Amino acid sequence: MSGFVHSDGFGFHPRIQFGQREAPVLCGRQSCFLVWAIQRELAQLDEAYPAVEPADLRWLQQRREAAVTAKTVEEDAYRWAVLVFTLMYVDDIGAASINDLIFDHRGALVMLARASGQEGTPGQQRRASLHFAAAVGVVKHFGHADSEGKSWLPGEYMDFLGATLDLEEAVIYLTELKRTSYALAIVALLGGETASKGELHVNADELNSLCHKLLHAACTVVLGRVHTFYILRALRAKTRLAGGRKVVGQRAQSELLWWLARLRAVPPESCPLASRSAFPRQGAPGLLVYYADASRELLSPGESGYDGWSIIGGTFVYFDGRWTDDEVRDFHINALELATMNFAAFTFLAYAASVEVGISHLLEFTDNEAAEFATDRGKSRAPGMHELVRRRNDEFVRLGVVAASTRVTSIDNDVADRLSRGGEQLQDALRIAREAGLPLLRLQVPPVWRSLAAVVEVSRLAAAGIQ
Repeated sequence: MSGFVHSDGFGFHPRIQFGQREAPVLCGRQSCFLVWAIQRELAQLDEAYPAVEPADLRWLQQRREAAVTAKTVEEDAYRWAVLVFTLMYVDDIGAASINDLIFDHRGALVMLARASGQEGTPGQQRRASLHFAAAVGVVKHFGHADSEGKSWLPGEYMDFLGATLDLEEAVIYLTELKRTSYALAIVALLGGETASKGELHVNADELNSLCHKLLHAACTVVLGRVHTFYILRALRAKTRLAGGRKVVGQRAQSELLWWLARLRAVPPESCPLASRSAFPRQGAPGLLVYYADASRELLSPGESGYDGWSIIGGTFVYFDGRWTDDEVRDFHINALELATMNFAAFTFLAYAASVEVGISHLLEFTDNEAAEFATDRGKSRAPGMHELVRRRNDEFVRLGVVAASTRVTSIDNDVADRLSRGGEQLQDALRIAREAGLPLLRLQVPPVWRSLAAVVEVSRLAAAGIQ
């Protein structure tokens, strides 16, 4: 697979590069070339055998319109209106194809010829099997070979890069082989040398290997990434132990036990296949939209506060409050903004439930990039912010609510900004709502969410070096 690609499509390198530092560059170039060649071949096939199914034609038209809206240059048009999607990672290649029946330009159904020695009548040719045969043919044309026994014929599921893609259930999960091997690695690590305070002293390379396994697994397990926080801290921490051994504390061990339970779960833990269309548009039933903001003014404590607002059942609902002097002193604005997002989410969800408004999705607007990033990624390197993210994710899973965070510029978040500062600015924000003809209702943040004691404790332990 290695080699620099020249204009004729071929390249040469005298050494086997896989596993060496140069491999990603050299292998990546050949991989990109093969994907380009496959896409070119499949595009020619689809031009020779155009789609005729109404659903396929609607799909292609929608994609062409989207390409125009995005002002796509002509040479990139193939990325939009296509019937197949191909991807390749070094030497692993996979594809998704629309599996309609094949017709030629005359409208005649294309039949699949019976192979020599087979009984029965020829079958109707489908696009997915045609794409598969053509893609494999391209790979072989350039001198490569497919791995015997590792190919997956077109179907409703496939194993790719250690994960099973299941189209019938619309989920992705780790293959059985990966689940078993990862669980054994955890058991081996937990059985290592025990030191004082229940800590484990483990081989750094073994911990590093396990961390990367779990990061891969986190793509297929709900809340997986957020349960690697203390494991990664243990890996990054410097120690004076012989041989560079690492210290795995109680919190990291708890995360490893959490992972062990997930890897052994039957049926296997899985994540839904991503689909932007699954998230409802604004105004759709079940969608709650809110704006939140926090302020931290060391020189003007009276303007240090938090708030959020939403419109539920035609009522402008909001909350506001002041940070304590200790909170202003001890917390960075990023943590206060993230805490305020939690205040808003669970204050408004509780109110919606009380007035029997069912909520399945939450769209959150914040003007703080760090808070948006932490909620979007489901983790943060800052221990306090990580605790805030962990709590909200656990509660969302319990409630069955899907949340999406997005950034709003401060100038467009003016109502929330004024609410957070209290006094005249708060009254001015409420005036805007009244003039919109909306009734106003002030809510109280539930005490269990308003308290930041757990965040303070996690930050204190982290500062003390306790994993």
